[in-house]
Amino acid sequence: MSFSHTMPAMLLLAVATAAAGAQPTLDLSPSCSTCRLRFEEVVAFQADWGSGGLPTRPMAVHRFARSHWIVLDAEAATVYRFDERGRYVGLIARRGAGPTEMQSPTLLLDWGADSVAVFDSGNAKALIFGPSGRLEREERVDVVPTIRASRLASGGFLVAGMIGTHAGFGMPFHEYSRQGALVRSFGSPADARVVRPSQVPTYRTPMRIAASGTFWAVDARSPVIRQFALGNTQRSEWQLPMSGFENFTTRRPGGAHGAEFFTIEERSDGLLMVGMILPDPRSLEAVGEARIVDGHRVTVVDDWGRYVNTRFFVLDPANRRLIATADEDAYVSGSLGDGMYWGIRPGGDGGRLVVLRATFSR
Repeated sequence: MSFSHTMPAMLLLAVATAAAGAQPTLDLSPSCSTCRLRFEEVVAFQADWGSGGLPTRPMAVHRFARSHWIVLDAEAATVYRFDERGRYVGLIARRGAGPTEMQSPTLLLDWGADSVAVFDSGNAKALIFGPSGRLEREERVDVVPTIRASRLASGGFLVAGMIGTHAGFGMPFHEYSRQGALVRSFGSPADARVVRPSQVPTYRTPMRIAASGTFWAVDARSPVIRQFALGNTQRSEWQLPMSGFENFTTRRPGGAHGAEFFTIEERSDGLLMVGMILPDPRSLEAVGEARIVDGHRVTVVDDWGRYVNTRFFVLDPANRRLIATADEDAYVSGSLGDGMYWGIRPGGDGGRLVVLRATFSR
């Protein structure tokens, strides 16, 4: 099986000229004058220790051993452990081909009761850590080399992207069993004509999907949210009325970048929390010294917290209303569920890796 996991374009970006791009605008007025959305920093991860520090853009952050945290550095094939306050504890996995070693870790995922799995596509296995934080076992799995997954009530998980199987080609979603075996691919009509992978939308999905199997997904590169049910094509669509939206990969004069949707979560009251990254006015401050890569002069992002900001929308999909909105001076990369998010705030050496708690009030 081959899987083209659609890493966010920015992860692979060599910035020729970093400049602030267009600011997209949702053409809806908040329908609740008293509603507020706020973000509170609850953990800031230690970035300096004797052997080095965190990468400028980690791949994933996850709860670990009940109160601790782990951070995945895909480039170094390393998983770091931190305590509940974000202080560095040590490594739980490093690069290699032996026991407890990894080649290409890409995904951190809840696994059973209070356990966590670290998926390694390079060695076709998963390391399973128990509630105490100890390694319980290794499992050979049909590893999905993706950086995001949604946990299913069945114990399996869902990923979004392009997959290289006959049945899955052109389908945006792929359901896997708890053992990591492909169950089914779905989301597009069976007779849909797909010539290029770019024709298949790249979706962001919630961290967990309810037992009903129904979920909302947001198109990463266009302002559209769609509702699906496991194994079916879409049930509902809302084209958000947004002016000035250009996706992140759009190249414009001066090297300015566009926007991209990164997170979506459904609240217990049916409202959706949708996060979109967009240009930070200080983008020029976020890039490092120019260097030559494959014969081209490029600069790379040193501080993602200064390179992009995140705009959150609280949406009512049933009535097609905007309830509230809030801007966060951070690159909010992923959801941890239960109103928690992880991301990078500006500051320090290459930005500050943090966990944020969202609070919505009426």
